[in-house]
Amino acid sequence: MFVLSSRSRGDVLAGVCLLVMCAGPASAGDLEPPAGPVGSTMKALDVVEPRVAVGPDTTPGDAHHMYVIDRSGSYYLTANIAGEPGKTGIKVLAPDVTLDLNGFTIRGTPASDHGIEVDPDAPRFTCRNGIVADWPLIGVMAEEPGDVHIEGVTVASSGSMGMIVYNGIIRDCTVLGTGSDGIYASYRSIIEDCHVRTADGNGIRAGADSIVRGCLTVRNTGSGIVIGGPHATVRDCTTNRNDGAGIHIVGGVGSLVTANTVCDNAVGLMFAAGGNTCRDNHVQDNADNYDFVPGNSIALRLSEIPETIDWPASVTLEGTLTGESGEHGIDIRSGDVTLDLGGHTLVGVEGSLTGIVSTVEGADGIAIRNGMVRDWGEAGIDITGASPGRNSDQHIDAVRALRNGQSGIRTGFHAIVTGCVAVDNNGYGIGVGNTSVVERCTAKGNGDYGISIVERSIARTCVAEDNLTSGFSGYQSSTFIECSAGGNAAHGFRGYRINVLNCLAFANAESGIDMSDDCIAQNNRCIFNANGIRAAGDGNVIEGNLVRGNTMFGITVDGMDNIATCNRSVNDATAFQFLGDTVYGPIVNAAGGGDLSAITGSDHPSANIMK
Repeated sequence: MFVLSSRSRGDVLAGVCLLVMCAGPASAGDLEPPAGPVGSTMKALDVVEPRVAVGPDTTPGDAHHMYVIDRSGSYYLTANIAGEPGKTGIKVLAPDVTLDLNGFTIRGTPASDHGIEVDPDAPRFTCRNGIVADWPLIGVMAEEPGDVHIEGVTVASSGSMGMIVYNGIIRDCTVLGTGSDGIYASYRSIIEDCHVRTADGNGIRAGADSIVRGCLTVRNTGSGIVIGGPHATVRDCTTNRNDGAGIHIVGGVGSLVTANTVCDNAVGLMFAAGGNTCRDNHVQDNADNYDFVPGNSIALRLSEIPETIDWPASVTLEGTLTGESGEHGIDIRSGDVTLDLGGHTLVGVEGSLTGIVSTVEGADGIAIRNGMVRDWGEAGIDITGASPGRNSDQHIDAVRALRNGQSGIRTGFHAIVTGCVAVDNNGYGIGVGNTSVVERCTAKGNGDYGISIVERSIARTCVAEDNLTSGFSGYQSSTFIECSAGGNAAHGFRGYRINVLNCLAFANAESGIDMSDDCIAQNNRCIFNANGIRAAGDGNVIEGNLVRGNTMFGITVDGMDNIATCNRSVNDATAFQFLGDTVYGPIVNAAGGGDLSAITGSDHPSANIMK
């Protein structure tokens, strides 16, 4: 309760007195009503409801139409309409007409024509809020006039198309069971939040510069959504279980298909024209997920395997995917494909083939990154099909290949493999073609070489441990830099015409470094192997290496034109063995310890020192 203070009550009373004094004497008004009848104060019905009810008196029909709207204005239904043989339900002849079905139904008969037909010379037509059903021809036909707006209308069981609009907007509509396309919209149209089901044709068909957004098309005998012209957009739609494609671009350039869900169709996404963009769609369980002609920009979210990539594309896994017996996981048959595993795994099953494969000559520009490939019956990754003799631009980054039946990772020529791990594969851990680079990779427990490189290739800062043959294998001017090989069943490093620089080889069953003909071993550490370094052949250079604790020889060289200088042997069973016509620096025995300068020959610039 609000209470006035004593001061407030005084102020109010003073104000009241002042008002009375200023107002002067009041005069009473005339209390008698005026003579004559009292007039109505109610407004006319056409002012309160400025619309016209559709009926035989307000919109009379003719021989071909039950009702005809021939004047601009706003119209509405007051009851259901039952069709008549040989007639259209409502014909609109005037422009600027709004028709509110008011929740009622316009229902045809087997011999009727169209439900609602708009004349070509009647633009700016709006229809909303009702049902148009059982018309033998078209439910709502506004084929030629522009600026058509249909909202909240259900069309069911039309003998032909459900709706036709020209340069219009169709929103929140439902079309069921039509004899042809469910919704047909020509250029510059918007079809939004509509549902089309069981059309005996395409669900939605739109023309150039149109937008199809948030729609659902299900169980149509044609395609779910068809775009027939340039610069259209299909976004955030769901199209499932159609007999044709889920989404089909039949012509034009510059269209965008994005963020749609496309499942259980004959074809998921089909682009019959180039120059369009596809990205970030969920496509799954279609008989064929993708069918693209060349020349489109494609970014796929892959949700199932096996899958074949026949066109340049950017592909990202939606999650961990499991393969099938007798099938490759992802078969890349085009160049310029980027595959991002997205941190997920491609999992093989018994009898499966290769996880990621590309054996097609000319499939250049393949990039694979960020995930795992495991348990495939053949290789984890085999992309050896790149064209030899040119830059194939293959790049594999941050991929783990585990327990595959053959090699973990194999590439063609001119590849770059970085940050990868290959473990417990039955073949090579990692094998690359000519003029490739392998960097910051690890290969452990593989059934063949850990990392194999060939002509003019480089392995840098890699680790190969516990492999069942040698840790690293090289051929023809291949180079190992700052790599580590340990615990391998054969050699740490092995090759013909190889360079081994600043590397570590430890606890390998045979030689730390085993090389033949025109090789260089420089500034390496070879520890606790059978032989530290073994060079069998001609023209080898062994310089500046530390060999220690090897059970046979620290360094053994046999052949023609070999050079061994500035090496250090510590606690090897036999420090140095230089056979053939090997040129070597003085062998200085420092077994007694002490000041090295007091030992004869120790000041020679090429001296080999043993302890």
